[in-house]
Amino acid sequence: HGPQDVREIIDITGIPPSLLSHHLKILKEAGWVKRSMFGKRAEYTLETKAFDVFGKLFKDTPLGREMENEKK
Repeated sequence: HGPQDVREIIDITGIPPSLLSHHLKILKEAGWVKRSMFGKRAEYTLETKAFDVFGKLFKDTPLGREMENEKK
């Protein structure tokens, strides 16, 4: 999915604006999403590099190894 503005994310998830704002801030600080500003409108994009790192870390967990074995 491409960039989503806050209103679109609220419409899709049903998360209240104040709670969504809080979580987007945390995700941005952690490097999971990137924010682009267009005047007063903010758009958020998932940072694919962060998900690549998460995927590599997840593979080393018991659940990740179990899921990998199920693919074989």
